[in-house]
Order: sequence, then C-alpha cells, then structure tokens
Amino acid sequence: MGRFDGVLFVSDIDGTLIDTSQSLPAVNADAIRRFQAEGGLFTVATGRGPEVLDWLSLDFNAPIICLNGTAVVDPRSPRTALWQRTTPREALRKAVLYARAHAESVLDLCAGDLRENRRWKGDFRRLDPDFWRDMTVNKFNVTTTPEAAGRFVRDLSRLIPECRCELSWNNLLEFLPPEAGKGAALRALAKRIPGLRLIAAAGDYDNDLSLLAEADASFAPANAVPVVRAAAAYPLPDNDHGAVARALERLADLI
Repeated sequence: MGRFDGVLFVSDIDGTLIDTSQSLPAVNADAIRRFQAEGGLFTVATGRGPEVLDWLSLDFNAPIICLNGTAVVDPRSPRTALWQRTTPREALRKAVLYARAHAESVLDLCAGDLRENRRWKGDFRRLDPDFWRDMTVNKFNVTTTPEAAGRFVRDLSRLIPECRCELSWNNLLEFLPPEAGKGAALRALAKRIPGLRLIAAAGDYDNDLSLLAEADASFAPANAVPVVRAAAAYPLPDNDHGAVARALERLADLI
C-alpha cells in the first residue's frame, strides 16, 4: 500500500496551482507526481472548461471539476459529463438584458458548456438576448469594472434569484445553478471513488469557499483573499512559491 492510498487532493488552478505568469511551477508538478506515485489521487476544481487538460501538463488520476463546479468529467473523456448541472436559459437572458442596459460597465459576457465557451465582447447594446439559444449552458460569467462589481452582484442577485452569484476575481461574476458549485461537485466526485479516507482541497478566492468547506483538510495560499485564508485550516506560501507542493508536504503529516 502507498502512503497516500485513499487520499484525494483537489486544487483550484488560477491563483493556487499555477503562478502569476500562468505557468505550472516545476516544484508543484514534481510534488504531484510523487504524491500520485505513493497512491494519492490528484485533480483540480476550476472555473475553466475541460480545455484546461490541453495545456496543463499533468496526468490526472481522478475526475476533474470544471466550469466552476457545474460539471465533473473523466479526464480521459472530458467532453462527457459524469455529473453536471445547467443554468436556466431565462437566467442568461436576464443577464444579457441587464448588460445591455449597463453597457458602459460591462467588459465581457461569456457562457459555457462542456463543448465550448462562447464570448461576446462587442457593443453590448446590440447583443441578442438569445445569442446562446443553441447551447446547454452550465454557467455564465459577467466581467465588469472592479468599481462596478459590487453593484452588479447586488443587482443581478436580485434580478436572477434562480442562480448563485460567486466572485472568482475582483471583477468576474460567475452565475451557476444553486445546487452546483465546487463543493457540490466535490461531493458528487467523492461518491465515485470508493475507499476514500481523506479529502484535501486548496483554493484562493470566494468561489473556492464551498470546496474548502467540503474537505477534511483545507489549505489557502498567502495570496488568497482574506475570507478564504480565514476559512482554511492550513496556510501556505503564495502561488509563486510552490503553494501546492507545500500543501502536499503538510498532508503527509496529517495522515
């Protein structure tokens, strides 16, 4: 038996696993491979779509959580959902109409499913509310200015009560079904892995809070926002200094 048999480690990507240059530090990659060689299961929970597998040079040995916890996929067949939740089309339509009315503060609107992310960056006053009519949308994002983000969260949370609104950056609002999220997706993932004895997770922003809450051991890098640092049981160096490698070292002391 390996030292990490039955141990699952789930990491956020941006701000946690990769550094500020959007690269995977060698120290993290090496630590992950050693963890896996000793029986550990490693995966990610990300707001990105399954295309992340095309550029992140890791061999995942557990299903990945993508689209901000609205889908769980097998890394060997990432366009097919093992578990997913979708956003009501009317919710996206309401967001488009709001974006049209506040076009001066909207930078980007993106909706995604497991097959594509479709983005609008033009004149929002001309955006067709049914631009995404042929997609089954898992989640959608509204990117605004940092100054307007608080107002957008308040307004859109009232306007679209059928969705949860989470910040994944200081100006990036993510809308997803209330029964979804990284924590819900982790619960769904864990049910597919028999014999788990410990779940560990690491994250840095608001949309990682539910993920950390589901873990037996929770970690946050030094660059995490204050609410996430407060929620995590174990602090880490920042994401430019091998945060995930340090978490895996610490994990060896916890089992």
